[in-house]
Amino acid sequence: MTKKKKVILPRNVVDRGGYVKVFEQLKIDIKQTQLKSALFVTKELILLYWRIGSILSEKVKKDEWGAKTMERLAKDLKSEFPDISGFSFRNLHYMKKFAENYQDPNYAAAAAQTGWSYGL
Repeated sequence: MTKKKKVILPRNVVDRGGYVKVFEQLKIDIKQTQLKSALFVTKELILLYWRIGSILSEKVKKDEWGAKTMERLAKDLKSEFPDISGFSFRNLHYMKKFAENYQDPNYAAAAAQTGWSYGL
């Protein structure tokens, strides 16, 4: 928990117009928006992982994709998106298992609201 900083105005400045109150309100609004944004991004990432896992699960079952194909996919994704981590062979396998365990995207979305989803 962070320590609350007190707004200190210079001695010659009078708090006309409720500056401190407005400042405190804006801080709260900014922090709440930051949190909402982070939760939204997390949810969207979880749903992306679910969609990827769902596609991979289907390909493994119907087209008999094996480890070599998944390794190539991981390598190609890393090459296409070098600044984005999280598409390793291991993570693709986890995404596949995630989609298999949560076959309904609504359940995957609900899982995105839980604390464990931050570890994906």
